[in-house]
Amino acid sequence: MFSGKAALEFRKPILVYIPCYNCAQGIVETLSNIPLQLQDQIECLVVDNQSTDSTAELVIQEIKEKKHPFRISLIKNKKNIGYAGSQKLAYSLVSQSAGVKYVVMLHGDGQYSPSLLTQFIAQTDKNYAIVNGYRDKKIYRHQEETPFVSYCIIKVLSWLESMITGFAQKEWHSGFVMYRKEFLRKIPLKQLSNRPHIDGEFLICAGVLGEQTLGLPVYKKYIDYEAFCGIPRIKHVLHVFGIMLKFRRKYYHRMLEASNISKIDFDYDVIT
Repeated sequence: MFSGKAALEFRKPILVYIPCYNCAQGIVETLSNIPLQLQDQIECLVVDNQSTDSTAELVIQEIKEKKHPFRISLIKNKKNIGYAGSQKLAYSLVSQSAGVKYVVMLHGDGQYSPSLLTQFIAQTDKNYAIVNGYRDKKIYRHQEETPFVSYCIIKVLSWLESMITGFAQKEWHSGFVMYRKEFLRKIPLKQLSNRPHIDGEFLICAGVLGEQTLGLPVYKKYIDYEAFCGIPRIKHVLHVFGIMLKFRRKYYHRMLEASNISKIDFDYDVIT
């Protein structure tokens, strides 16, 4: 059924949130590889960020043909709100949904294996605010494909961020992460940045609030994908340092103390 902008009420305790931008080559495989044993616990929300390829059409086809034993909903944003905006929208909807307890972000391009979802969901009875995936070339020697230079930069940045904040994390730059809904409801999402390192800001918020987190080893595939390099890498590193400066200036402490939880309001259509 197609509807305009509407409140989505999720029915299962775990929502698999899949952000997409031009993911036509990976989205069907991503949905198809979600472990069947999770069907009674999960449903999926795909957020398409104004893709210029056939991502949305492929998801609609999957919904119409009812190929999967779990519910799939698709949000089509009316403008590209970016990776951070997509998260803010999804987590705002999660916070308003009574049935959800946890949300797992799984990228729609296939770089992270859906088979690892079972390891994340196995932690839902332990009350962690965040279960954070970290790339590990020792554990996943033959599967972890992050280019060596990018891998080293990520590990050095993560070490610096742990040192500066005092919140030890094995990686601050993961796109594979699970959040407890009650933790997200404490975060004024609008006041987080609109850049990709919003993932690190959630870890900072957990540290400031004294919430428990867990790191899980994962692997990332890079065959046929563009490596993280050049100007985007430089901009990302500069943004990371900007966030660390905001932390040192107590921005996140003041933000969380104010508890001004404002509604995220983007224009979108819903297909479910």
